Amino acid sequence: MRNDILLQSTFYPFYQNALQAHSGYLTDFSISPDNKWLVSASTDSTLIVWDLTGFSPEDTLRGHLGAINDVDFSFDGKKILSGDNKGKARIWPFNNGKVDRAAVIEIDYGSIIYDVAFASNPNHILFAGEYRPVGESSQTRHLSVWSLFEKNWINRNVPLHLGAVTNIVAVDKENMVLSSGRDRSIKMTNYSNDSVAFILQNLPGNVTNMDYSAQKGSLVAGMEDGSVIIWTNIKTRFPTRVLTFKAHDEYISDVVFTPDEKKILTCSWDKTAKLWDLKGNLLKVFRGHKDGLRAIAISEDQKTVITGGEDKTMKLWSLTPYEHLTFDMNREGADTTVSSVACMGNQVLIGKHDGKALLFSKEGKYLRAFDHKGMILDVALSPDGKYAATAGLGYQTIKVWNLKDPAAAPMIPEGKPTAAYGVAFSPDSKMLMAGLRDNIAVLWDLEKNKQLRTFEGHTAIVQDVAISPNGEKALTASNDGTARLWTINGALITEVRHHSDRVTSVAFHPQEDGVFLTGSLDNSFALWKLDSLQREFLGHTSDVNEVAFSADGSMILSASADRSVRLWLPDGTEKESFVWHDDSILDAAFSGEGEEEPFIITASKDRSAKLWRLSDVTRIKENIATPSEEQKRKYGL
Repeated sequence: MRNDILLQSTFYPFYQNALQAHSGYLTDFSISPDNKWLVSASTDSTLIVWDLTGFSPEDTLRGHLGAINDVDFSFDGKKILSGDNKGKARIWPFNNGKVDRAAVIEIDYGSIIYDVAFASNPNHILFAGEYRPVGESSQTRHLSVWSLFEKNWINRNVPLHLGAVTNIVAVDKENMVLSSGRDRSIKMTNYSNDSVAFILQNLPGNVTNMDYSAQKGSLVAGMEDGSVIIWTNIKTRFPTRVLTFKAHDEYISDVVFTPDEKKILTCSWDKTAKLWDLKGNLLKVFRGHKDGLRAIAISEDQKTVITGGEDKTMKLWSLTPYEHLTFDMNREGADTTVSSVACMGNQVLIGKHDGKALLFSKEGKYLRAFDHKGMILDVALSPDGKYAATAGLGYQTIKVWNLKDPAAAPMIPEGKPTAAYGVAFSPDSKMLMAGLRDNIAVLWDLEKNKQLRTFEGHTAIVQDVAISPNGEKALTASNDGTARLWTINGALITEVRHHSDRVTSVAFHPQEDGVFLTGSLDNSFALWKLDSLQREFLGHTSDVNEVAFSADGSMILSASADRSVRLWLPDGTEKESFVWHDDSILDAAFSGEGEEEPFIITASKDRSAKLWRLSDVTRIKENIATPSEEQKRKYGL
C-alpha cells in the first residue's frame, strides 16, 4: 500500500550544495562506471565533466550547436556520447577526466535527437528521435544504429513508434532495446532483425522517461501526468504491470533505479525530486530548486543524489543520515508543538505549546521544567547563565525564572503585559525586552523589576525583539510588515519596509553595528545596514520563521515552514540546506560564542526539538573540493 507521508524509519536529514556552471537548463546527467566522474548536459550546448571525488569541474566540452538532450557514458567508461536538437551526436574519447579532442567523432543523425544509448553490444550506438527514412510517408519513427567499428550507420530502418521515439534503453540481451514514443506505448525490439518481443499499449499517457533494472528484469516509466508505472518479467517477454502510483503533480522529467535496484528516484516539472521504494512508499522529498527539474542521478555508492533543471543549478543531496540529538519532549507535559529554543553555554531551553519549558544540557540531559501555565511562544536564556524567560499566552504572559535557585518563584515583570510573542535579554543580563500583542515592545530593569520604557509605533502585533551586542540598540518585528530599529532609550532610528507580509524575526549582527536581519511570511529574509537594504535572500518555499547570525557573523541561518534550515553567507551565497523535520520549523538558533563544537538547535511543529553539531553537518561539505578562483571564472561558479 502506498503511503503519502515520509516513513519514519527512512527519514534522512540531507545536505544540499548548489552549483551553477551552465548558462542554460540542465537536461541530463551520466555517471562513469567507476563512480569517479559525472557529465552534465545543458541547453547551452555544452557538457561539463565533474570530478565526483571532490565535485569540482574538470573540463567543458564544446562543439554542439544546439541544446544537448542526452548524454551517456559507455559501459567501459572510455567514451561519452551526446546528442542535440540540431540532429548532431558526438562521441568523446575519455580517459581519467580528459577528453581527446582530436579523436572526437561527430555523427549527423539528420533530425532532432531525443535519446542516445550504448547498446549491450559494445560496438553499437542507438539513436532515438524524429528520424524516418527518406521517402517514408507514414508517421512511424525509426531506431538508428551506428557501428563504432565501421564508423557508419548499419541500420536506420527499425520501425518503432507512431510519432517521435522519445526514450531508448539497452537491454542486457544482445541487440534488444526498450523504447517509448508519443503513441502511448513501450516496445521491446530486436534491432538486428526488427522483431518485436512485446508491446505495452494503451498506456494512460505518453512515457516521458524510463529505466531498466538488469538484476530484477523490471522496468519503471514516468508519465506525463505525474504517475509512475512498474513492470516485472521484462526478460521473459511477458511483462507484468505490478504497480501504478501518482508520484508528482506535474510531468515527470526523469526516473532512475538506485544502483541496488531497490528504490526509484523521480524528478518533475513540479520542482521536486522524490525517493520511493518499489511498493510506491515515499521515502524522501528533495525541495530547493526554484524551477522545474529535468534530470536526476545517483552515485554508485548511493550516498549522493544530483538534480538539475530549469533554474540552471545542480544540487547535491546526501542520503547519509546525520547524527543528531533529539530532546525528550515528553519528559514533562503533553506531546505537542515545540515552539521555541534558546541556548547559552551548556544549557538549552525549549518551549512548548502546552505551557511547559524544559531545560536540558547540550548533551541532552534533562535538568528541570518550568510551568508557564499558558501557551509558550518564545524562550530566552540570559548571557550570565542566571535566568530563563518564557513568553506567550496566559494570565501571566512573561515569567523570569531563577536558574540558580529552583525553589524561587518566577518574577512577573511589572505592568501586566498582554500576550507576549518574542522575548530577549540584554547582553549584560540586566534588562529584558518583549514584543506584545497590543502593538508595542516593553523594556524592563530586571534587578528592580521596573518597566523602563515602551517602544510604540507599530500598528500590529510585535512578533519578535532583539537587543544589539553592545546594548545600545533594539529591534522590533511586527505583523504590520515592518521592522523598526531603536536606540535602547526608545528613540526611533529607522523603520524598514520591504516585505510583502508579516515580519516574523529580527537579529543583530554580532560585530557590525547597525547591521541586522529581517525574516518574513513572504518566504524571504533581508540583510540591512540601518535603513539601507543590502541584500534579499530567496529560496524558501514557505514562511521564514527565524533568522540568526552565527556567533562570529560569518554565517546566516534561516528556518522555515517549508521544513528546511538553510545556511548562507552574508553575500547571499546559499551554502547548505537541510530538511530535519516532518513539519514546519518554528524556531532555530546557533550555539553561542566560544563553543568548541558549534551546533544548531531546531524546534518544530512535528513536536520535536533537535540539536545538530555543525562538525557532523558539514562533514560532506569538507569532502567536496572548493573550486579554485580560476575554475570559478572558467565555469561561472
